[in-house]
Amino acid sequence: ARADVSLSNAMLCRPPVEFKAFMKALSFRNRRHRKDGRSQWDSPVDCCRSRVNAELARSAAILTVGATAYASVTGSAADESGMMSMRGYPHFVGTTPILATAHPAFVLRMKRWGELFITDVGKALRHAAGRLEWSDPEVMLDPSPSELKAALLKLEGQVVAIDTETDGLAPETCNLRCVGLATKDFGVAVGFQSVETPARIWRCPTELSRLMLATFLSRAGTPGGPKRILVHNQVYDQPVLRRHDMPLPDVSRVVDTIMLHKSADSEMPHDLDFLASHLTDAPKWKKTTHDAWESDLK
Repeated sequence: ARADVSLSNAMLCRPPVEFKAFMKALSFRNRRHRKDGRSQWDSPVDCCRSRVNAELARSAAILTVGATAYASVTGSAADESGMMSMRGYPHFVGTTPILATAHPAFVLRMKRWGELFITDVGKALRHAAGRLEWSDPEVMLDPSPSELKAALLKLEGQVVAIDTETDGLAPETCNLRCVGLATKDFGVAVGFQSVETPARIWRCPTELSRLMLATFLSRAGTPGGPKRILVHNQVYDQPVLRRHDMPLPDVSRVVDTIMLHKSADSEMPHDLDFLASHLTDAPKWKKTTHDAWESDLK
């Protein structure tokens, strides 16, 4: 109800000139001050933060719309170009539930984002009420031969997602670091290449892991295998798995979620991070690169 909602702004004053021009001039002035060793001027968002924090202290939950609001509430640097990577994921400021989304003015200019905006607002309401539909699955890392056998038995007859992690972006030449198999409730990650020093000795020998996974994948749609296989970007994962003797079965038993989403909503982004933020209540996971790893189990 409207009586349950409080609306405010990161700034309640208006700069004497257009805001972007004002911020550009402020940035230029502060660069000169830094160069001359003088103190810098605070931005309008910083000046208003104590007032914003006092208002938010009375709030049970927060929905930020646009980059300026996000920066004001979280204290994090933000800009509109990067807002889409920040929106859609539930998190907290202290103990207060918060969810970010695009600015309404942006949505009015770019009509294709309207459905996404409505989805985000609905998710923010569920987040505020503690009704997000997400629970972390059970995950098995570096299984032993008997544990891997038990994991594959647990995945039999289900729709199973598969993903590869590699040390490069070219499927024809990259090395396979690990393979993950998962359902909504359970997942297992099997290691193949160690990046640690000294190298990790996997509990299940890689050749045995390769044989067990290849057998499981080949039985898709039949007893002893998954009901169907989900893959996000089969164009990449299939040649990687084929090169390592674990090919995916024929296309009738494999569903590529990138192709599905391109067919259903061609104008939207199709990366897995975006789909998770739009179609699920999953919390945001850490983005990784293919050339920087802290350990085998991260």
